[in-house]
Amino acid sequence: MKRDQAPRRLGQTARYFAVTFVFAAVVVLLDIAGLLVATRSTPRPTLTLLLFLEGGLGLIIGVAIALSSGPSVAKAGETLFGTSPWSAGAQRHAEKASLRWMLASGYIIIIGFIVSAL
Repeated sequence: MKRDQAPRRLGQTARYFAVTFVFAAVVVLLDIAGLLVATRSTPRPTLTLLLFLEGGLGLIIGVAIALSSGPSVAKAGETLFGTSPWSAGAQRHAEKASLRWMLASGYIIIIGFIVSAL
């Protein structure tokens, strides 16, 4: 990697982390709004459990997305369901999408820990 590409790569990485944090923050705000509408308050234990549940589900979905484009799973899907054959581009795209899911879910879990500590 050339020397002038390093700051650009760092900026792209920082933007990637910031965007996933914004997605996680939107989920947390929607949870708070939903609890306010449903219970007219924001019970911390319920919010914490909801954040942990959503974070865990997001991690599971992220792993499923990453595994869905692996060569063996793609071959099984091609054989059983007639889907398109495996491609490296599709696997890279699935890995990027799964990283977004897992990173945002990690943020949600961290926010859940912060809420539980308050």
